[in-house]
Amino acid sequence: MPSYLRAIVVALLGFALVNTVWASDLKVVEKQAMMEYYGHNLLLTRPYVNNKLRFNSAGALLGPSEEGPWTTTGIIHVDNIELKPNRIRVSGKREIIILRTENGKLGLQPIYLTKSMEVELEPTTTIRTLDDVKQTMARVFHEENIGRKLNQYFRGTVTFTGVDPKTGRVAMAGGREGIYGYLDDRPIYLPTKEIDLPKVTHKENAEYTEAARVKRTQGKMFMMVVVDEKGYPAILHLLKDLGDDMDIQTLAATSQWRFNPAKKDGKPVASIFQVGWEAVTY
Repeated sequence: MPSYLRAIVVALLGFALVNTVWASDLKVVEKQAMMEYYGHNLLLTRPYVNNKLRFNSAGALLGPSEEGPWTTTGIIHVDNIELKPNRIRVSGKREIIILRTENGKLGLQPIYLTKSMEVELEPTTTIRTLDDVKQTMARVFHEENIGRKLNQYFRGTVTFTGVDPKTGRVAMAGGREGIYGYLDDRPIYLPTKEIDLPKVTHKENAEYTEAARVKRTQGKMFMMVVVDEKGYPAILHLLKDLGDDMDIQTLAATSQWRFNPAKKDGKPVASIFQVGWEAVTY
């Protein structure tokens, strides 16, 4: 073999060997990243609505997407992380936060899993270590005490004393000046003559579980939906559930509804909207 061909072959073998070593090292880092993030709830720095998101190395979104409330669009429960030298792919389930009334008081309910989502991140440098992964992830995600953040974000001012299981009519105390509560410092209005109520513009149907079908579960459930000024469900407050995960499915579906927001004096405001589901699984 001529010397110049021998040199080319050696160079190609060396390049292939380096790539093999890098790929092997990257698998080790991938396992470390899974140990670091698997099962964690990560909060998007900006709660984009789309279920497939891509970010460049500066942490800027590639492609269009609206921003929704962080409570229903901002949290991902990490199921998997895939690494390539120039990309991190995070996949999992988008999660929502709900409230439930217990003994007349509002309380934070465990987070429910909804639709799958995927986030791709471009690193600033070639991924070689776990620190490279962490620095890239930190541009788009952060971990936070969700309960504390919700308490800072939402404050209710009413006490629920009962719900009619057939009609969903709610008995409540409080609500002075027609205010249900606050999102940050913005009032959430109860239905009054001064408020033009929200109108549904898009509905999602619930997909019920096999357990519910086998048991032929049926009945009614009711919830209060806090609709923000953009027409997104910001807080889901479960008033009466059905069991067999049917409440989970209806909450997940309602989190994807869209509204024309309520108006007060011609301006969009946050308000409540009662939703009733009648479920028949056979």
